[in-house]
Amino acid sequence: MINMKMVLFLAFALFASCQFSHKDNVQTENTSVHSAVLDKKQPVVKSTKPERKSASVEAVAEDQPDTTINKKLVLENHLSSKNFYARIDTVNLLERLRTSPVAVFSNASNSEYLLAYQYEGTTNHSFSCFEIGYMQDLEKVDVRKINLSIEKSFKTESGLALGISLADVVKLKGVYYKKVTNRNDVLLTYRINDLATSPFLMKYNMPGYFMEIKIKGDEVVKILFGFDYP
Repeated sequence: MINMKMVLFLAFALFASCQFSHKDNVQTENTSVHSAVLDKKQPVVKSTKPERKSASVEAVAEDQPDTTINKKLVLENHLSSKNFYARIDTVNLLERLRTSPVAVFSNASNSEYLLAYQYEGTTNHSFSCFEIGYMQDLEKVDVRKINLSIEKSFKTESGLALGISLADVVKLKGVYYKKVTNRNDVLLTYRINDLATSPFLMKYNMPGYFMEIKIKGDEVVKILFGFDYP
């Protein structure tokens, strides 16, 4: 009789233990499912950083890099200089205003300036880099060295000009840029670096192309673009 009671007691204890273990397993599985549901409810944050089109070439624009001022003055084209400024033969270059000699032009109202950089060893009046800015921001220059043009303002063929906003720049030139912010000033830089893979650089046989756009208070105040010094 005692043995029978002992057997029944052990059987009951074993059954209760199995039930308790099964309940723990069910609770653990339900907790895992609940966590997964919560995870799915979390917002998905997508990276806003644009992917580069190439490891060696940074896109300068969605189409072609800018090479002209007012569709008249063209990078690395000495013949275009006379089309832009009829008295180009009278223009004297300033030697110490920038790292390279520059021709200084103003628009008709004398509110904007254009610097045309002539690199050493290039053809006379063949310019490799252009800089556009407000006359008030230009270092002091002898007025006799400033060549007054008939142009109302200066802009590139893509529509870049002084006074446009950051959003306008991105719309015109794309999102593949390097951005540096200093308080209220923003500097955007677009580049093409790889001569071996860039048909554009191959065409001009230049080592690199750059475009720097300075923005102050959401207004473009300076545009510098052209080829790297060989």
